[in-house]
Amino acid sequence: MSRRTAPAALASGLSVMLVAVAVAAAPGDASVPPCAPVAAQVSAAEAESLRAAAVQAASAACPPGTRLRRSRQGSHRVRQCLRRRDRVPHGPMERRDRHGHLVEAGVLREGLREGPWLHRFSFSADLGSYRGGQKHGRWLTRLDDGVWQSVEHHDGALHGELRKYTAAGACTELQRHKSGRPHGVWAGTWPGGGPRLHGGHDDSGHRHGLWRTWHEDGSLAEERHYRYGRAHGPFRSAWPGGGVAEEGRFDDGERSDEWRVYDLEGAVIWRARYAAGQPPETEDLGAAAGP
Repeated sequence: MSRRTAPAALASGLSVMLVAVAVAAAPGDASVPPCAPVAAQVSAAEAESLRAAAVQAASAACPPGTRLRRSRQGSHRVRQCLRRRDRVPHGPMERRDRHGHLVEAGVLREGLREGPWLHRFSFSADLGSYRGGQKHGRWLTRLDDGVWQSVEHHDGALHGELRKYTAAGACTELQRHKSGRPHGVWAGTWPGGGPRLHGGHDDSGHRHGLWRTWHEDGSLAEERHYRYGRAHGPFRSAWPGGGVAEEGRFDDGERSDEWRVYDLEGAVIWRARYAAGQPPETEDLGAAAGP
């Protein structure tokens, strides 16, 4: 987001984006769980409510036992309340850039962020709430390129769903976390709706089972099997369009058995055989496979 973007523009951007996402179609590839419309998760009214609450709280009077302090921190102007007895920040706080635009707004309790806050960085803007100084509940992030992210937190840890959307409203990524760890199925789509990635995790947050990625043209890019976070089982990568680029097998994170690399015409240009505890036996066939 531009440094000259005012809070009102931020609110407008939130509303427009969330309405656009609400009517966007879910990805249509059956192999990837669809990313449901964001309207079911967050509304433009909620976004505006968070922004308004943060701005209103930051502009309130200092509570009893504190005094208002205005200062400069670099090119920013800071307005905050300090407790008289120990100068600990306590009460409304706001930070503005050299153009007077709001960069940060919310309330501090004994030095810790509490309740709704607004943060604006050089290339992003965040809206959400804190509890005891930790992010808690849903947070919305907008990047300069128009990409949006909706993230769930619980006492500072990622907990719940993380969703990413393009400026046009297409859902491009769905992640799940539990107590800060990756959890369940993760799926990604290209802006056009085709699959981009798909895979799952075990209860400890490690990749587990089959993970796939796709090229933007819809052809499979890679298949890799995992067992408790380590590559284990068949592996295959492919060129855009579907031709095999490399294939082999992993055994507990290490290459094993025979591996082959192919050129765009499907000819083998390199192969190797791996055995536990032994250096691989390799064979470069590039010259023989050429025209």
